[in-house]
Amino acid sequence: MKRVLFLIIRGLTGLILGSCYGNLVGAVIFLLSLLASPGPMIPDNDGWGRMVLTYATIYATVRWLGWWLVHRESAKSEAESSGPW
Repeated sequence: MKRVLFLIIRGLTGLILGSCYGNLVGAVIFLLSLLASPGPMIPDNDGWGRMVLTYATIYATVRWLGWWLVHRESAKSEAESSGPW
């Protein structure tokens, strides 16, 4: 029972930290894009900022999801290999 509770807490902690990481990266890139002043038509700084924000958020979320899946599977295999105790 104690081990199952530990695995649940570990999974929720990973979920929360990963979500915060993705949001932090998105917020930082969004704030950096606000600092850019509008420039000439080609390239449009605001468009570049939005594009970088979107790609950085997607990248951070995918990286976090991969990390979470690997750790979830390793936690599952640890729980299964350790026996019922």
